[in-house]
Amino acid sequence: MNLIFALLVSLTTFAHEGHDDGPIGIATGKYGGLVEGIVEKADKARFHDAIQLGKAELVRSADGTTRVYIYDSKMKKVDLSHLAPKGYAIVEWGKGQSSRITLEKSKKAFIGQLPRVTPPYAIEIYLKNKDVEIFTEFENLD
Repeated sequence: MNLIFALLVSLTTFAHEGHDDGPIGIATGKYGGLVEGIVEKADKARFHDAIQLGKAELVRSADGTTRVYIYDSKMKKVDLSHLAPKGYAIVEWGKGQSSRITLEKSKKAFIGQLPRVTPPYAIEIYLKNKDVEIFTEFENLD
């Protein structure tokens, strides 16, 4: 039994070796939302292998209000003053359906209104940090 446990621990450690800098989804964030890594938009195609700049938490309300909280890599809140006052999100669902929504900066988060969509759906989020556009995505949402 101890041998099986040791083998599982070593395989788990090996499987994650070398991927600590990339975005890794976390079950829930500080406000009960989903958490994903943030990367430069230029690294969008290799999102899960890119160097993580921070984390974003996506919190959705029943009325469609969506909040995106921004954290550093240790899940400490980031001062949003260095980010542009507006960002946007692309919501994709069904067979090629999509909608673009505006995300407006508040004191604590970026806030937008999701359209009614049929699950599963995905949200790509784009925010601007000085001269660099940053990106995160949440997939298979319901």
